[in-house]
Amino acid sequence: MPRAEHEALDESIALVHRYVIALNAGDMAALDELFADDFVIHQPVGDRRGKGAIRDFVAGVRRLLPDIDARVDVIFADDSFRDGHRVGVLLSYEATNSQLGRRVSVRELQLYRVVDGKIAERWYAADRRAARGEA
Repeated sequence: MPRAEHEALDESIALVHRYVIALNAGDMAALDELFADDFVIHQPVGDRRGKGAIRDFVAGVRRLLPDIDARVDVIFADDSFRDGHRVGVLLSYEATNSQLGRRVSVRELQLYRVVDGKIAERWYAADRRAARGEA
């Protein structure tokens, strides 16, 4: 891989790391810098679009899990797609679930599409049983 492509892929990985840092901090202003204007988040309840979608998502996470401590366990990237880099993440987090009133430990698989230095799409699958405090 030529050096410029390698650096671009590293930048996409760093971008996703910065999102995790912003999530942990509740840094809503950082989200506007990290996400594309036409961002799409793919959720079980349906797709949501725009920067407002990610701000609403993070705000909801922070309400439910106010002391979230998300950690990237594994991260990898693929630059073979024509429509942007893919960055895959295995993420773990611990937090107090405000609805349950107790701590939960959860793992998620996340996939991001990065275009022109911005996160354009996000998919995820969480361990819902752990999130509900059942595991």
